Amino acid sequence: MKVIDSYDERVKFVSRTAMEAVYALCGVEKGIPEVYASRYDMRYLMNAVSALNDYEKPHLPIPKLAAHNLENKIKDTDIEILLKENNLI
Repeated sequence: MKVIDSYDERVKFVSRTAMEAVYALCGVEKGIPEVYASRYDMRYLMNAVSALNDYEKPHLPIPKLAAHNLENKIKDTDIEILLKENNLI
């Protein structure tokens, strides 16, 4: 998970640095957008869902076979880590 975080941040900062250089070379008098977390970032969305549920595990009526199949599909993935970090599974 840390690899994805650091890569994402590097891309944002590299893009911002490139914009600063181009604006300076071209004499553009315009502000550079700040680096901020995206509203579509799954980490923030999952944290919001967890907060809405008072940070308790949700109790969803999912059949055991379907739940077992889903657990097997997300096992050892970043999605599983995110869901566990946010107490969603």
